[in-house]
Amino acid sequence: MHSLAEGELLLAGVENSGRVFASGTQQRSWDHYLLAKQTIDSGLLGQITLAQCYWYQNRIARQDQGFDAARLDWKKWIGSAPDQPFDPLRFNRWRYFWDFGGGIFADLMTHRIDIIQWVMKSPAPSLVQVCGAKYAVAWIECPDTVTATFQFPNNYTAIYYGTMVGSLEGGGIIFRGTEAMMKLTRDSFAIYREGTIPQEFTGLPDPAVVELSKGDGTRTNRENWLDCIRSRAQPNSMYAPRWRRRTPGESSHAEG
Repeated sequence: MHSLAEGELLLAGVENSGRVFASGTQQRSWDHYLLAKQTIDSGLLGQITLAQCYWYQNRIARQDQGFDAARLDWKKWIGSAPDQPFDPLRFNRWRYFWDFGGGIFADLMTHRIDIIQWVMKSPAPSLVQVCGAKYAVAWIECPDTVTATFQFPNNYTAIYYGTMVGSLEGGGIIFRGTEAMMKLTRDSFAIYREGTIPQEFTGLPDPAVVELSKGDGTRTNRENWLDCIRSRAQPNSMYAPRWRRRTPGESSHAEG
């Protein structure tokens, strides 16, 4: 899927086929992400007005991988993209070229924003502002450094920032509420209560709550999908079409 129009076709295809489809937003099936959502639902953080998310990777070096082009139907692989000669770099690293991917926004940001909207029970944003540029990673087409701001109609703002010129701190989400702050990563989540340190102090105290990941979200997301094939329920990682929204676990009453 490379455009909104193709997305609509995908949703319609899923709905009309009666098949059970799950996407790669595997964090929705990760044990400590589920617990983090339950914790936020409980009101422990108070009113959340800001969610910050980020993902840093280092792609300065050219990412070459060997591939035997004789095993590939290149014309079929490029699909609706403009016709072009086979390029092993574009094939192996398609996420960073506009004909095939959407760069940081489509590859990385989507995982973070998806969790924020899921946790915050958000409809579509009411305002989006983004910017990006290519400063240092010469071999890609898409920006290597980006920011994005989303205002949501249910009274909060989300911010994403990322770069592909350094990987320190990895990726994660910070939910800032009136009572506490949660830092959520793929390894764990930690909660820091308001009033435990002076406002001007730049460090963090020991967290009030720490929960470590006990599993692998990619595996549990696949297990959830297989379970839903048997039960005909909607997988954790699939948005229902707009014209017939269902919540995860609700039967689709589909056959096949």
